[in-house]
Amino acid sequence: MKIIKYKLIILAMLLSGVPFLIAETSNYFKQDNYKLEFLKEEEAKTKDRLYGLKTNIRSEKLSQEEQLDLLLKKMELDEELELLASKTKLELTSRRYKKGLEIIRLLYEKIMGMDHHFSSMKSFQDIAMLSNPNSYAGIQDLQDKLNKKASKKSRLPLPEILQSNPIISATHSLLGIMNTEGDPSTKKQELEDVSCILDFTVRMNNDLKVVSFEKEFLRKGNNDLLEECIQLFEEYTRAIGYKVPIDKCRQHDDWETINRMIDQKIHFLEGELQSDDPRIKERVFREQINMEFSVKRLMGFINSYSAFIQQGERYYKKFQLILASYENEDVCVKEIPRQFLDLRKDIDNTVDKFHEAYNVAEIKGSKLKDMLYGFSD
Repeated sequence: MKIIKYKLIILAMLLSGVPFLIAETSNYFKQDNYKLEFLKEEEAKTKDRLYGLKTNIRSEKLSQEEQLDLLLKKMELDEELELLASKTKLELTSRRYKKGLEIIRLLYEKIMGMDHHFSSMKSFQDIAMLSNPNSYAGIQDLQDKLNKKASKKSRLPLPEILQSNPIISATHSLLGIMNTEGDPSTKKQELEDVSCILDFTVRMNNDLKVVSFEKEFLRKGNNDLLEECIQLFEEYTRAIGYKVPIDKCRQHDDWETINRMIDQKIHFLEGELQSDDPRIKERVFREQINMEFSVKRLMGFINSYSAFIQQGERYYKKFQLILASYENEDVCVKEIPRQFLDLRKDIDNTVDKFHEAYNVAEIKGSKLKDMLYGFSD
């Protein structure tokens, strides 16, 4: 009974010329389902009537006047069937376009989530400090002692520019311990106190650089993807005359306005379909093509997004292996910097996010089918 009720409402709206507008976004696709079902049923009924007329026209019992009357009715039904078929195609375009808009909205939220994630992770400078022995208190204390001893003996301390070089700095610290005068047991203890730091920074220096540079590469890739999404939304909504950028649309939750504009556009084009002017029908065709082209352009962006997510997941899985490769972790477990362990935890969490939160599995299911064909289960 509920479906019949909606069919009657839709029929009344179509006949009266009232725009087919829906109040809430969640109801748009439900109403579209009823409208599409109604159009298809009307199309099927018209085909049945047309088939019956064709059968009757062949009857030899009819007079010429009766046959002529049936032929005129057949022509009317042909025109009615053509109009219904055009409206059905237009409705499918509307459904695909709306679903495409929903996918753009979803992808934008995911990209914004990744942007926030990359911004909150450790910066290039933070990761670089992990591989520099001079950023550790134990090494700083040792360098102070060595510099004081070097001053007393008129020896030059390590220049500041070389202190930022992990290899040279670590070598300088080792040579300083071994070459300065002092009690052997004291020197041995000093060396043991900093051995894990020196070992960690030298061994992990190149690996941490790889993580830092490739993470920065992914962050830039996400920024490019965000710019592409912003541009896509602008071009996508141009077909219906919507001119608000996606960030403002999101900020003011203006998605219902876009859906209403889509329905107004479709309703206008449906009215134009009834014109006998071929130029008007040609204009309707071009407008429909513009909407269909926007949907196809979105497919290219979905593929770009999907490729980026797959690339990001592979990169972060590689980061997991890199950060788990420190050979002396068991021996130096107490000396491994907390920031390194936090970085490793961040990497583990990010792998999960790329696999789940940022993935496009939900898009590649019913949403994609609805966008491609205008149907969903």
